[in-house]
Amino acid sequence: MELYAKSEKRFGAYKIRQRLWVEYGISISTGRVSRLMKSMQLPKMSSIKS
Repeated sequence: MELYAKSEKRFGAYKIRQRLWVEYGISISTGRVSRLMKSMQLPKMSSIKS
């Protein structure tokens, strides 16, 4: 996934969804992006700081 690689593997599903809309005009749900990332075995990023 090109966007994931460009972000130095720091983007989660939400940010990838935003970038798909802004850069490519692709409308996709965050859940679908998350499922696709899971199928590609990409780690999910958490926005919660401990």
